[in-house]
Amino acid sequence: MPICVEIVEMFRRHRALMQEQAENKLLLRDEDPEMRELAQEDLRRIEAELPEVEQELKLMLLPKDPLDEKTPSLKFALAPAVKKRPCLPPTFPHVYALC
Repeated sequence: MPICVEIVEMFRRHRALMQEQAENKLLLRDEDPEMRELAQEDLRRIEAELPEVEQELKLMLLPKDPLDEKTPSLKFALAPAVKKRPCLPPTFPHVYALC
């Protein structure tokens, strides 16, 4: 699915949540206590879901980095050969044997 279609769907979801939130706030003024309780439950659900939808929409609207599509390549080079040196000078043969 193209990204623009996904963005439009997410925006519509955000708009529907905002409208539903406004309607439930009006229902909080209703005289029926059951209606107020249902509206309060819906508001809690909406207030939990709305920030997630907003964050997802913000991420969708960020421009894509063209470098994200490229596969990184690593290059390894061998270190130059180092001449192996004895750990002690040869003038101490008894200590040199321990190395």
